[in-house]
Amino acid sequence: CLNLALVYEIQTDENDEEIASVIGRITLTGTNYPDRIIIEQNQLEDESDPLYSYSYILKEPTKSPLGNDIISDLTPSLEKLVAEEAVVGNPTSEQLAEYGFDNPAAAIDYIVNDNEVSLTVGKIDGEYAYLMREGNNAIFKVKAENVPWATTSEFELRNPLIFVVYLSSIENIKVTTADGMFEFNRERTLNEEDTEEYGKNMYDYKTFYNGTEMDSSNFSQFYQVLIGIAKDKFPEGETPSGAADITIEFEYYDEFNRENTVIELFDVGDRKALYRLNGVDTMIIKNSYISKITSDVQKVIKNEQVTAL
Repeated sequence: CLNLALVYEIQTDENDEEIASVIGRITLTGTNYPDRIIIEQNQLEDESDPLYSYSYILKEPTKSPLGNDIISDLTPSLEKLVAEEAVVGNPTSEQLAEYGFDNPAAAIDYIVNDNEVSLTVGKIDGEYAYLMREGNNAIFKVKAENVPWATTSEFELRNPLIFVVYLSSIENIKVTTADGMFEFNRERTLNEEDTEEYGKNMYDYKTFYNGTEMDSSNFSQFYQVLIGIAKDKFPEGETPSGAADITIEFEYYDEFNRENTVIELFDVGDRKALYRLNGVDTMIIKNSYISKITSDVQKVIKNEQVTAL
């Protein structure tokens, strides 16, 4: 009789209470993933890096932030998986093909609590999937909902917000709309008390437009509008005509040694806009962001209230 507990990596403490599992590197391949997907724990220490604030990042096929809930959503299926039944033990090549293992839909290699696990889903048939674990020469039937990693996608894994970076790393911001270019200069002074308390340089910040200090709370709301642009879908050949409707340029403080970030938004019709990040067509978004930024830049320079998205 084959053991149906294919994965059981749940750990407990001395009081028999469950300990949160630690998920390491994840690799996804198979026909559902024509481009290999690699997910890793984030080790970045540079707060000017747009990936800095994320616990996990997509390393391949495109380095980008992982949705913050993705790992917590996947963890239950990665630490425990029990099959409904064993279908075939020691399958023949014909049986492997019958259940999709000649061209598997998905395969996952990952680390959970320092243990390596490799699983392969041959085919998915309605609410069930057929699965094999490395080192166990048998085909098992599992509920498809218990292997969500087999049917996700790069788009679904990406963070909803396309580009996020800490305002504290930015020295200047330029926003260009149909009304012209608006430049916001940020000045900082060392906060000695906080620096001593936290053991690293801590600053107090002020933002100026045309030499006039901005209300810090209101400008923070405006900044959230600039970085609060959410994905809608991947580009599918949409070609903008003419100059960008919105251009946002972030210039960083010198110690970060980082090139300026340039975001361009182009209206491509059908209530959609193309989001271009540092020259790369990255995402299709709602074109309402264009009117929102155009309107809000006028508000913020007049110190009128701005409401974040």
